[in-house]
Amino acid sequence: MFFFIKKEEMKISPYEKEQKINQVLSMFPLLSRDHFLYSTLERNNWSLDASLTILQRRHEYLEAEQYQIERKLEENRLKKEREQRERERELRLIAQVRDIFGSKFTDHQIQRALYDNRNNVESTINHFMREIDQEQYRERQRRQQRLDEEDRLQRQRERDEYERRERNKKRVNDLLLEIKYSSPEQKRQLAQSKLFQDVLKDFDHLTVFDQPPPPQIKTIYVPVPQPIPQPRYVNNFPTTPTMPSFSPPDYNSSMFNNGNKPPTTTTTTTSNQPFQNLDPFNNTAITPFSTNPFFVDQNVSQGLMKTRPEEESARKLKELFPNTSDEVVRYVLLSTDNNMSLAIQNLLDITIKVENSKNASN
Repeated sequence: MFFFIKKEEMKISPYEKEQKINQVLSMFPLLSRDHFLYSTLERNNWSLDASLTILQRRHEYLEAEQYQIERKLEENRLKKEREQRERERELRLIAQVRDIFGSKFTDHQIQRALYDNRNNVESTINHFMREIDQEQYRERQRRQQRLDEEDRLQRQRERDEYERRERNKKRVNDLLLEIKYSSPEQKRQLAQSKLFQDVLKDFDHLTVFDQPPPPQIKTIYVPVPQPIPQPRYVNNFPTTPTMPSFSPPDYNSSMFNNGNKPPTTTTTTTSNQPFQNLDPFNNTAITPFSTNPFFVDQNVSQGLMKTRPEEESARKLKELFPNTSDEVVRYVLLSTDNNMSLAIQNLLDITIKVENSKNASN
């Protein structure tokens, strides 16, 4: 009888089970309607007091696990943000290095150099500059080795050619000596052979050796000073018919003298006449400088003998740019209307372009 009463006491309706489950979920929100919850309550006859300890430990475990998950997620988020900042900084540093070297180096090379130099842009630039210098040095070494090898091969070819010519010459000499000291019968047979006749025909074309043409003698015309003729007076009333005579031009005529001075009778100075007797301050004195129209007249202003401003500016520009030719300096000065500052700027541009072209060619 007691056994049946106990069975009735253990019987719980589904509604009560649902209420107990709701109470447990309200007390421990991390728990869920899983097998662990139902089995725990079923094992303790749906008694909350008996199941409270087990459910509380389960809730604490889930709470610790959730905290670990949240902390892991937060660490991952911070790590991604840190990696994103590092990536942006790295791209910015790569862009700075690429602005200097262009596409000469790849992103991987720049990234590796930045990592080796602790993201120091200046050290990275110096590193790449050293690499460029070393590469240029190796390229010069390879070019020099290639030129040396070509020169060696050329000298070897010339030496082989010279030895070949010497061997041929020696062989020909040996053959000629052998023919010379051979017997008359052998010489007669050799002279009657067709090959020897062909050789003689070839030698017939070479009997006249090519000689360089004689040097041509060029006649050098040296101007000889002529005596200045006496002034001629025109006779308007000739008594006898005479043919007109033509004389050399008179360089002392009015077209070569200052003003409309009448022609004066002059005599040429001989080599016996000392120059110290001539008065350099007397315009009427007869000197080679006064009679020769190609010398500067003494009445010319002294300002013509001074250096012109254009020549002075060209001289200054030539001192600033000694490697530039005189023609380029004068052309730039003339094109800028003697503007020194503009001429200096143009010459600087020309010098930079020439240096860049030389470097590119190298």
